[in-house]
Amino acid sequence: METLEINKANALTAHQEANEKGKKLLENLFGKKVFQLDVKSRITSYEDACEELEREQIELSDFNFLPAKDREAAFGFHQITTIIEAYNEGWQPDWTDSNETKYYPWFRLVGSGVGFSYDVYGCGDSHTYVGSRLVLKSSDLAIHVGKTFIDIYNKFLTL
Repeated sequence: METLEINKANALTAHQEANEKGKKLLENLFGKKVFQLDVKSRITSYEDACEELEREQIELSDFNFLPAKDREAAFGFHQITTIIEAYNEGWQPDWTDSNETKYYPWFRLVGSGVGFSYDVYGCGDSHTYVGSRLVLKSSDLAIHVGKTFIDIYNKFLTL
């Protein structure tokens, strides 16, 4: 039997340009995982995160039950926790394991706004500096999420 070879870049291009039937054919030939983009490429917005998690998007107006001054912060917190859940791709922090490293973006208030500074992790300490829903599985993801979604962090971290 003759063997055919295709480089990955050509396979990805073919998949991108194919209709649904063509995509299914390529995924059956090479495996679905070959065509799944890195999470940082797949999720660039709250809307992408909702789609990834197969959740209905909610709007700022859904927080009208709160006092007006708290709505934007609550919506921002909802957005970032949704994004982080999608970026973690099913990973759940084990809070009983103090050896498991958990990462989160670290921000520094500069002048009139918040700027991304660096990431840090916390483990096995009696203090808390970040909510458990806000941790990521890697330093790389914490840096990326902190930089990419800084406007959303600003909604709930600042007054």
